[in-house]
Amino acid sequence: TYKKYNDGYKKAAAKMIADLKDSSISDLEKLLILHDRIVAFCEYDFKNHELYQKAVANNPYVVLEDYIPPESFTMYGALVKGVAVCEGYSKAYQYMLNQLGIENYLCSSQSLNHVWNIVKLNGKYYHVDVTFDDPQSKGGGDGENYIGTDRTGRVSHKYFLRSTNGMKTAGNHKANDFDTTPNYTTYDNYFWQESETAFSLLNGEIYYINNAQEKLMRWAGGNGKNDTYLHSVEDSWRYSGNYACLSADNGHLYYNTSDTVYEYNVKKDTVLKIHTPKKDNGKDIYGFKVYDNIAYCDIASSPYYFAGQVLLDKYGPIKIIDINVASISNIVDKTYTGGKITQTPYITYGGKKLVLNTDYKVDCYNNIATGKATAKITGKGNFSGSVTKYFYIHPKKVEKLKVKKATASSITISWAKSPSGTGYAILRATSKKGTYKTIKLINSRSTVSYTNKKLSKNKTYYYKVVAFKTVGGKKYTSVASSILTAKTATSAPKISYYKNTSSKAVKLKWKKVSGAKGYQVYMKCGSKGKYKRIYSGSKLTYTAKKLKKGKTYYFKVRTYKKSGSVNAYSSYCSVKKVKIKK
Repeated sequence: TYKKYNDGYKKAAAKMIADLKDSSISDLEKLLILHDRIVAFCEYDFKNHELYQKAVANNPYVVLEDYIPPESFTMYGALVKGVAVCEGYSKAYQYMLNQLGIENYLCSSQSLNHVWNIVKLNGKYYHVDVTFDDPQSKGGGDGENYIGTDRTGRVSHKYFLRSTNGMKTAGNHKANDFDTTPNYTTYDNYFWQESETAFSLLNGEIYYINNAQEKLMRWAGGNGKNDTYLHSVEDSWRYSGNYACLSADNGHLYYNTSDTVYEYNVKKDTVLKIHTPKKDNGKDIYGFKVYDNIAYCDIASSPYYFAGQVLLDKYGPIKIIDINVASISNIVDKTYTGGKITQTPYITYGGKKLVLNTDYKVDCYNNIATGKATAKITGKGNFSGSVTKYFYIHPKKVEKLKVKKATASSITISWAKSPSGTGYAILRATSKKGTYKTIKLINSRSTVSYTNKKLSKNKTYYYKVVAFKTVGGKKYTSVASSILTAKTATSAPKISYYKNTSSKAVKLKWKKVSGAKGYQVYMKCGSKGKYKRIYSGSKLTYTAKKLKKGKTYYFKVRTYKKSGSVNAYSSYCSVKKVKIKK
């Protein structure tokens, strides 16, 4: 039995302080973390102690050890069985503090029938009562002498690093037959008094819940004034107060609300819903902890439940969640790029966004050419399994669409050759936001222009071009190109006046044409001459000068206006000829 107890508590103690022995955290922080771990792990042997109390009420000479098993007085009871009385709690704390090199000794009172610890910190001595900092149900009252059920995950700091006077005023140490040396009041009213759950060490940082403020905090190592607020744990329990508990286990940080257990990811500042216990109507989670990847929830009608009222919800392991139960969206169709195409899905679980390469990875296949591609989402970290999603790669959008030529009855457009399509659809509308209808299908990737004929003069048309490619009987289309605005030319102008009005000059006049931006006048000398443009502008009259007497000149006029990046020219008016007599 001795060997069993001896080997058992040493192994359990080594596990409990493994991350504290080589840690750079302070002795104060080690005292706090170890205090909270013992309280969270162990529960007072209330069942056997209650039998003793009932017996002593009838016979004051009964012996305590006759009702409470011997292991409850030992480190084995506290650290292996998780059930002990004050001697087991205090000796376990003493042994592990010795392993950490922190000076301490036991302090006992015969009149209180109780034992606890005195620790030395920065050259000063303080009381620490691990046992009385382990909250139990009170049966509806606040009297700490009531023996009820252990409140899972609840940790008080009422008797942590207290002066002798602080211990006495706190409640249950009103006696004089114990070592009263500790009289430093440094921590008598410290900030951890507002935390009713464990301070948790994770990756060298300490986290806690300020139950009074309903906040999850990161401790800065001081008096709580410079700590970092991380997340709200505000919730509506049926009884007033905040009963969120905090637990660090296997590299994860967990806490509870009244009806749900969450994981808080410190690095990503995200919260993941991991469990909603089954419970009777009218009950909340008033106790919670995680140990060895198994979570425990005390579900009760009040935080002051009687023994027998607790519905213990135990589940685990809690680390791995099938990625198939997550919500996956944003697997979208893509456009051909010439390279490998990836997906960036939006994945949530429990209302929180998962993180790529931390919670999952994405592998894509058949993801270069136009056609059907595959995205495989595989869980990582807290997630397992995989999900296959499909998406489609479409031809690249047609670019450089422009007007190549425009007349009064036709418009010629051109565009850049598609790198991924095998044909083009030409769409046209008569208003920019109108309905675009396909007017031509071109089944050749190399054909990059089209002339739209039989159009109305002096009218605006709107064009789009879509590239397409057929793969496996399915037609994949690009998004439409940018809208191209094109205009047909106006009707031809009419010359209303033309005469040799002065010496070697001919004056021309023509009527204004609606929609025209300007006019161009062409002239040639003799029937066999070549026409040359002699005027371009917006005026409705022009005088040709320095002509040769006796010669015959021919004149014609046309309109112009912008169509895309080119001019749309009307046909020429009827030719007028004038012989120079003056």
